[in-house]
Amino acid sequence: MPAPNTISYNEVINGISQFGNIEDAYHILSVMPDPNSSSWNSIITGCVNRGRAREALVLFARMHSEGMEMDQFTFSSILSGIATVAALHWGMIIHCCTIRYGLDVSVVVGTALIDMYSKCGKMLRAELVFQSLPRTNLISWNALTTGLCRNGYFDKLIDLFNQLQMRKDLKPDGITFLNILSACSHSKVPLEVALAYFRSMMEDYGIKPSEEHCCSMIRVMGQNREVCRAERMIHELGFGLRVSVWRALLAACEACKNLEMAEIAASKLIKLRGGEDYVYVTMSNVYASHGKWKDASEVRKLMSLKGVGKGVGCSWIEVENTIRTCG
Repeated sequence: MPAPNTISYNEVINGISQFGNIEDAYHILSVMPDPNSSSWNSIITGCVNRGRAREALVLFARMHSEGMEMDQFTFSSILSGIATVAALHWGMIIHCCTIRYGLDVSVVVGTALIDMYSKCGKMLRAELVFQSLPRTNLISWNALTTGLCRNGYFDKLIDLFNQLQMRKDLKPDGITFLNILSACSHSKVPLEVALAYFRSMMEDYGIKPSEEHCCSMIRVMGQNREVCRAERMIHELGFGLRVSVWRALLAACEACKNLEMAEIAASKLIKLRGGEDYVYVTMSNVYASHGKWKDASEVRKLMSLKGVGKGVGCSWIEVENTIRTCG
């Protein structure tokens, strides 16, 4: 049997890292004779994919201290990890490293930088990175449209979308339109404006609507008090058995205080077992908003009997350049 070489070691490290066994992967890295960038990249990516951003940063620092060559995949992986915890200080340090390595102009690294700055709320920096890229692709465009949508820059998002439509080499895809429709729901535009984008997505670009597209349109329809139209759309698009769209419709009914349609959406969710806790809490609020105190009381009794409550969550934040957990 031939002795293992770097390629075979890397395959093992990659496989183990994908399953989250970071300690075992690092042990193999420490004993293999000639680790390379791919060896380290696999472990860093494994940490990032498992939500272990702090460990990914430690590994990145070790990789750097050992003089290992870093490539665009090293930087894109570590930037993805930093983005998940919005650690701006570390993101800026890594950005400086990419400049030193001459990789800041790589579309792969540039897209990761756009995503990182967007998730840290620094849209001006994200836009500057985008503008500095000598070559862009649809992924980098979508990274910026997602950031603009997430941070509430809806006018800029529409302008960027119009620029993308003028490109001959690129076409908007489902992600692009999801950002546009999400922006429509957050900026509370007239329904016909959102419908124009929705129709264009299907008719001009041949994109089949997803559940997420449908949910965004339901929110816009709810804001325009068109929840009956939203219910018809759910069936027309074939999403009648999808929990997410009925939850979106129930939320829209609560917002516009449509009791009749709220009861229909709640009934669908109960049949689909789409989260009884959410249904009971929302219906209690809807009944109360209509002065139906007896119905609201009955729902609250059901909530008490079923032990409806709120689970404990946990999140990561950066405090004084240190990543910590809270919650």
